[in-house]
Amino acid sequence: MEAVKGPFKTLKNIILASGSPRRQMLLAQLGIYFQVMVSNEKEKSEADRPEVLVIENAKAKAENIFKTKVRGVIIAADTAVVLNGAILGKPKDKEDAISTLKKLSGKWHEVYTGCFIIDNTSDNVHSEKFVVKSEVFVDKFPTNIIKKYVETKEPLDKAGSYAIQGIGSFFIKEIRGSYSNVIGLPINELVKHLLRISAIGV
Repeated sequence: MEAVKGPFKTLKNIILASGSPRRQMLLAQLGIYFQVMVSNEKEKSEADRPEVLVIENAKAKAENIFKTKVRGVIIAADTAVVLNGAILGKPKDKEDAISTLKKLSGKWHEVYTGCFIIDNTSDNVHSEKFVVKSEVFVDKFPTNIIKKYVETKEPLDKAGSYAIQGIGSFFIKEIRGSYSNVIGLPINELVKHLLRISAIGV
């Protein structure tokens, strides 16, 4: 994907193992050049803890691309929305989206993103992983407004049934932690890891 003018130079071939336009946008706006290779690894939906689930899924995606023998720094991520310990997936239909948003209404919930990085630019293959948690408070709105939002179809492919960077931003009253993490890619932490392995520089 073509990057915009940003503060960083791309020093190694970077591969983003995600078809998410939101993750692509977050990475591109830093001035980082990368290619997209979408993993066909099937994601798990259950685990003892959400931080374990997102790392396992991210690792599986990264390893799926690694098996193609492409040389580069492979970045994979997985995000989970959690309410009272229960992982909220993408809604099955409009009614499910409405139900999910009603559950979130007036409550704090957590968003976990796990990242797994594989650097195989040399014979010494190196991997790193990390998980970031953010807390999000969804404000209360009447059911008719929730239904109108669902009619936009924006939440139908979103975990938790809302898009914080889109129309659904009006639901969000407060965030504790990383905003980009809620979108799906914790940029602050990712940049630190990419700098440490000399994948990017200034």
